[in-house]
Amino acid sequence: MERSKQIMDALEALLREQGFDVQPDGRLDEHPGVNMLIPLQEDGTELVFAELHFITGPQGFDVIQLYTTLVGELQPQAAAETAKAIAVWNQDLLLGAFALRDDRQLYHRYCLTVPRSLAPGQAAALALDAFSFILGQIAEYHGDALLLASGTTFEALCAMD
Repeated sequence: MERSKQIMDALEALLREQGFDVQPDGRLDEHPGVNMLIPLQEDGTELVFAELHFITGPQGFDVIQLYTTLVGELQPQAAAETAKAIAVWNQDLLLGAFALRDDRQLYHRYCLTVPRSLAPGQAAALALDAFSFILGQIAEYHGDALLLASGTTFEALCAMD
């Protein structure tokens, strides 16, 4: 079995053990992956869509891209306000960054480098640790992102804090 498939199968199993409803993502054979809807709150609310994909890297390491959509569709004014917030939020993030895709979608992206010296199970565990940390980061900002998406201005959001 190819290393990419071994790692992603191991990661899928770890995510399932954590209770995530994981779906294999076979859109690109060269980048095997999984995707899932994840509740950010213990009561099962504030769902985000996450995708994890394997990318073969250069000399000695590979990459697992962790891509999470926080808001799928922003109106133009909300996108402008969200862009202001992103500039501030990204200063505090330890892993990855928030960005806008096509000025409509708010997402977070992080590319985890995985040394090829790690066994597939170790690589999957490393990815799960990074993903868990990132979900904690995202949860801190998701409520504000939803307010911005609903029309709150960045200035009004700052005044709320």
